[in-house]
Formats: sequence, structure tokens, C-alpha cells
Amino acid sequence: MFVAPISTSDLYSMIRSFPMQFPDIRPSPEAIMFSISATVLRTYIGNNWCDANLTGCTGTDPHLLPKSSDKKDIMMVQERIVALAEMVFNLQHILGSSARYKRLQNQNLEAAIVELEVAKLLQLNNLKFKFVLERKKKKYDYDILLNLPSNYKVCCEAKCKLYSTELTRNTVKNTLKKAVKQLPSTKPGLIFVKLPEIWLSDKNLKNIIDHVNNDFFRQNSRIAEIIYFWEETELNNHGSYIRKMMFREEINSNSRFIHNSFGRILHPISPILFRQHWTRFRSVVNAAILPANKQLNLMAKKDSPQVS
Repeated sequence: MFVAPISTSDLYSMIRSFPMQFPDIRPSPEAIMFSISATVLRTYIGNNWCDANLTGCTGTDPHLLPKSSDKKDIMMVQERIVALAEMVFNLQHILGSSARYKRLQNQNLEAAIVELEVAKLLQLNNLKFKFVLERKKKKYDYDILLNLPSNYKVCCEAKCKLYSTELTRNTVKNTLKKAVKQLPSTKPGLIFVKLPEIWLSDKNLKNIIDHVNNDFFRQNSRIAEIIYFWEETELNNHGSYIRKMMFREEINSNSRFIHNSFGRILHPISPILFRQHWTRFRSVVNAAILPANKQLNLMAKKDSPQVS
């Protein structure tokens, strides 16, 4: 089924209609962002999935279930919903994205969205890529075909470790082995691995990854690089939780597919990269409601009694 693209103008229309659609809800930026996120997800993933997962406490996917009734846990789930909708909105023009959106309906969400998160990293770095259509065939069903400068094509496979997974050498090694099986033998390969945030506090993490990388790279010369990435969540000055994406590139010096872009594929994610290559729902909402708030403040000042 063909779905007409949602434009930034459409987002502004959703924001303007919020007070009429939800007269009993205070039009805070968080409420408006959640509303437009739900509309985007209903459009591309479907009503059944949204009815099951966006209700706040009765969802079917553990990734969108608060761990407790604590305000922090609830806000983190809302942030995940907004982040997912942003990815769906920003990646809708990428070849193969619609097939990836369908996967979200039936797969574990934490595992399924890793491909979208990798695509987000690539788009923020203004790189050319496409999602690879599934053929149910080993070494053909990798996730993304990346086109580096000089038209150098790299086959990418995205994996994630679930939050509940224990950190061990075998855990990381088995993830890389599974990724290799999906990648062609005759083309350069790049593996993205998303690490659970809970692993970051483990003092053994760096040593484990270094040890696994050394063994893995010696045995897999067609893998040119591994990019480990993770999220760090922090509270900002406005009381909202910010999810920062961090990464670490590991080059395989034994690879037979060496290219000068390896080790420098990604750049630190800055506000400039977001403004240039990504539409943030919070920025759109702020741009839409701040002028209205300023106008209300001016009217209030005009109507207030003047003291001479």
C-alpha cells in the first residue's frame, strides 16, 4: 500500500490542530510531540500496533513499557516513542524504508529499530545509503548498503544486545559471528553493534571489546570495520530526558578491503549536523508555539495597567 510522505508542513498543521483535537490536554511541548509522534507511527506502522504499544502501561513490547510508575521511567518511554517517530519521519525517503517499518509490527522493537538507528547515524553524517530488501538468503540479507566517497560500496549489518543480556566475551563474540554470516564473502563488510546502556558502567567493557576485536579481526579479513554505538540518557535543564548517541570506530588492519574512509566514517553528533540533516520534533514544536507565546505575552503587557 502506498503511503503519501509526511512533510514538515504536515507537522506544523498537526501542531496547530492540537488544541482543537485535544481540548482537555494542556498543549505543552511534550504533549504535542507525543501527539505528532503517534500520528507518524499510525501512518507508517499501523493503528493495531499503536493501539497495543502507545497506551503507556499495557503495551505488548517491553521496550515501550515503563519499568515502574516512577516519572523518570515513564518519561524515558515517551522519549523512545518520540525518537522512533523521528526516525520513521526522517528516513521515509530512503530506499527500502517501508519494508523496515513493516518489520516493526512483528519483531522485538529493541532489536528491530537498531537498523533505523544506524541509518540515523549515517544520515546525520550526510552519507549515501539504502536499506537492502530481504531475500531470505544468507549473505544477501544484510541490512544496509553504504556508498562511501569515491563510490566505494560497503555492506553493513546492524546488531544490538538487549538490555537484559549479560556482558561477557562470548556475548560480544557471538554477536559478531552472527553478523558475519549475513555479509557477502567478496565485498567489504562493516558491522554496527549497539551496546546496552547498562554495560557502560562495567569496568571490564573496554578490555572485553578489545580482546574480542583482536581475535575477530585476525579471522575475518573481509570485515573492514566495527562500529560500536550506544545511548547515554541525561536530564536537561528543562526537566526532559535527552538521549545522546555515542560511538567508537574499530578498524581491522588485517582487512583486504582497506579504504581511507574507514575509521572516519562518522563524526561527533553536533547540533549543526542535526540542523542540516535531521528534523527534530522538539525544534519544530518550539518554532511553532514560541511565536504564539510571545504574541500572548505582548498582548498581556499591552493590557496590563501602566504605573507612572
